[in-house]
Amino acid sequence: MNKLNSKLLVKWTPGKIDKVIIDLPQGLGDQIMCFPLMASLKRYNKDMHITVITFNKISLNLLGYNKNIDDVKTFEMDFTVKGLIRFFTFSYYKFYSMMNAGNYDLLIFTHPNIVRDLLFYMLPAKRKIYNRENAHKFTEISNVLEFMDIPVVNDYSVDFNFISDLLMKNNLRENDYILLDIYAQYLDEDPRQWPYFPELISELKRKIGKPIVLAGINKNHLPVDGVVDLVNGTNFKELLFLIKNAAVVVSMDTFFFHISYCLKTPVVALFGPVNPADRIPKSDDLVYKTIYKKLSCSPCIKNKVKIRCDYNFQCMKNISVEEVVDSISEYL
Repeated sequence: MNKLNSKLLVKWTPGKIDKVIIDLPQGLGDQIMCFPLMASLKRYNKDMHITVITFNKISLNLLGYNKNIDDVKTFEMDFTVKGLIRFFTFSYYKFYSMMNAGNYDLLIFTHPNIVRDLLFYMLPAKRKIYNRENAHKFTEISNVLEFMDIPVVNDYSVDFNFISDLLMKNNLRENDYILLDIYAQYLDEDPRQWPYFPELISELKRKIGKPIVLAGINKNHLPVDGVVDLVNGTNFKELLFLIKNAAVVVSMDTFFFHISYCLKTPVVALFGPVNPADRIPKSDDLVYKTIYKKLSCSPCIKNKVKIRCDYNFQCMKNISVEEVVDSISEYL
């Protein structure tokens, strides 16, 4: 039986659901925002075997820490026209065979796009649910759970207990340093980039005096004096360890923001081209603060992050160093 409405496309038959496979969005932050889906399914049936599939190999480093996920499968797909032609020409049969071998009772697509429009009809599963509403991730997964008559469990936690000597090597102490995520995703003209991190570092040194740590990845990064500069200097586990043990994290709308609240680390997130209402977790138990400077053109980012800005990124420039310092101070 196929059902179609404005929110869902469903293939459904009565029966027990023991094995579920969930197609997650590509971005790490988006995947974290889908964590309540897996938590809700596990709360409903603790013996349900949940597999997630991702087209982002970096996700393996993240999804393995979610206690509600039993298995993670990755498959390479370049979401460009040429990449999709290659996938459906050379890789689709292998992908289909992998899905067919799983003998899944239910296949869930959480986020709509043209590729999933095709895969819904092309992939094997006894039952399928495809969320077709492009909305806040909480809304997208709620659409799925509402159809299944399963209550939403707002659990974003990760089971991360990695121990490292990274703090000792850099003369840092737990919960006694400020961690800055100074780069947005794209290195050239990412409208989410906040331009005043050098000034913020100077003000934090002058007013607060706690150690300042920089982390993340940027191939064009130049060393910064007077801080613990670990940009390009950690693996994924060490990065999570740094975030977990920070007194507070300062981030933009990036993975740092989402993984910080998962790890229960206070985080100050700076927003401009993205409405934070579309990105914040739906939970009252998490510690975060957003600073948002809405302009007449805001928000300008919906699906495509790498876009041109006609206003010289003014929404991010309107966030002052003083505001950020004050927000950091609230957590110290």
